Amino acid sequence: MMSAFDHFDLLLNNAIDEELGKYGNFNRALVYQYLEKKYGVTARDISSNIVRFEDSIHELYGIGYDYVIKSIMRNFFGSLRIRFEENDNWRMTDYIKFARVLSKTPE
Repeated sequence: MMSAFDHFDLLLNNAIDEELGKYGNFNRALVYQYLEKKYGVTARDISSNIVRFEDSIHELYGIGYDYVIKSIMRNFFGSLRIRFEENDNWRMTDYIKFARVLSKTPE
C-alpha cells in the first residue's frame, strides 16, 4: 500500500511530467536529460530534488521560468484538490511546503 508521502510525491512527479509534456516530448526529454547530466537527478527522483529541478527550469527557460513553475504547481494543487493561488515571492519549494500543510502530508 502506498503511504501518503509516496502518493504526494507521485502526484508531484506526475504534475511535472504532464506540464513539461505540454511543451512537447522533445522538450520534456531535454529537461530530464539536462537535469540528469548537470545534477545527477533522474526524472523519478525530482520530488526529492526540487531545488535542483527548479534551478534547471530557470537555467533552461530563463524569463519563462515563472510561467512553467506556476503551471506545474497549478496542476499539482489541482491533483490534490487544493485551490491554487499564485504568490510572486514564492519558489517551488514554498508551494510544496504549503501543499503539504493543506493536504496534511508529513515531510
